[in-house]
Amino acid sequence: MTVMHATVRGGRLVIDTPPDWPDGATVEVRVVDDDQPLPPEEIARRLAIMATFEPVEFTPQEEAEIAAWREQVKQYTLKHMNDGIEGLFP
Repeated sequence: MTVMHATVRGGRLVIDTPPDWPDGATVEVRVVDDDQPLPPEEIARRLAIMATFEPVEFTPQEEAEIAAWREQVKQYTLKHMNDGIEGLFP
């Protein structure tokens, strides 16, 4: 099954990417409601999929590179965190 994403505009569906389906193809349309909790069956299905993932393992060199990058981001954030609020409050 192919999943397409669309947005409702003016009471019509606007598909993000036009499908290459033949004329007369039957489609099913459902509203995605992210505010509702998932049913237990869907939770179980997602957990089963996640259980198949292999853990990510880093070499010591990769861990050091990640730590160095995080430190760079932290220092940049600390240096520039007030840049966007200058002048907002008299």
